[in-house]
Amino acid sequence: MADSRLCNGIIGQQRACRILEATLKAGQFPPMLFTGPIGVGKRTCAIKMAQAANCEAESARPCGKCRPCRTIALLRHPDIKLIVPLPPKRKKSPTETKAEDETANVLQVAVEESQNYLLGKPQPNLDPKRKISIELVRWVRKEMAKPPIMAPHRFFIFLHAHQMTPQAANALLKTLEEPQKQTTFILTTDKPNELFDTIRSRCRLVKFSAIPAGTIQDWLVEKTDTKKEEAVLAAQISNGSPGTALRFLKDPDEFLSAPVKKFFSLPKADTKAILSTMKELQRTPLATVVSTLFFLYHQTLMTKHGLETEYARGEPAIGRKAELCGTDYLRRVMKYLSGRLEDCRMYLNRRLFLYTLLSSLRKPIK
Repeated sequence: MADSRLCNGIIGQQRACRILEATLKAGQFPPMLFTGPIGVGKRTCAIKMAQAANCEAESARPCGKCRPCRTIALLRHPDIKLIVPLPPKRKKSPTETKAEDETANVLQVAVEESQNYLLGKPQPNLDPKRKISIELVRWVRKEMAKPPIMAPHRFFIFLHAHQMTPQAANALLKTLEEPQKQTTFILTTDKPNELFDTIRSRCRLVKFSAIPAGTIQDWLVEKTDTKKEEAVLAAQISNGSPGTALRFLKDPDEFLSAPVKKFFSLPKADTKAILSTMKELQRTPLATVVSTLFFLYHQTLMTKHGLETEYARGEPAIGRKAELCGTDYLRRVMKYLSGRLEDCRMYLNRRLFLYTLLSSLRKPIK
């Protein structure tokens, strides 16, 4: 669709956008599965697809101005529902014994939680304990039995679909096997292999890819007025995700690994300290480990040049490291870590990678 605004503001996803625009032009919306890293546009495109399908404008959809576009953007449209993983159930009180009461409580929490996923809002960190429960999917099935209230096309958008419980996944599978003309499902996930094969096979696959660091850097400088130096750092740490870059700029500590910070603060790291740190990092993504080191050494280099940031002033270890290390050494470390950011996406031997990485930082890097 030549005049589509579906992918306005989405960077680096030309292939996915072509598929979505062709789907919109055809006017037929099969179940779709959006896969790709966190923070690359899956949620935004899912909500915008619902807007475009129900937009009242004759062209350039979604217009963002008509009533359907505005209510969908606020996640208040009665026919567009965002299904997100919810916290573990609280224990029932003696007065809550009916299934209806339990479902009502789940729906109330679901409505409240969905407001954390508004367009333009950084996506919150996802606790693996959160789940999409069977109660939510049962409610979806009940809603499907009714006609849409006001939308030509009703959408159920499941974010982080891989966090469905097995019972919920089985119930959703039955729902996908009974398609309705006016109802569309969009599932998003960064872990498609954790979904049932049968669910994946019933959805049209739309792949979103990681974005090159240079593209994210240019976008941050151009669209968000971020200083170039900060944009370079955020792009390196983002691991191909514009959303992650934005969240990092807002709150760096949210992305930094505590065990890595502790390792960085050690005056001298012997083999015992390295092995202890590796044990603490068993469940930490390699990209987070390298990104944390990259950020801390970048802050050290800036401090060395007399450009101490507010963050560095609150971390005494950065000042101590700046006093102990020479400028040339810090630059070599930064170059080394930049290369490891690329390596950690494909490295298979996690233990060897971590040991080599941490060991390299206790001796001169050539």
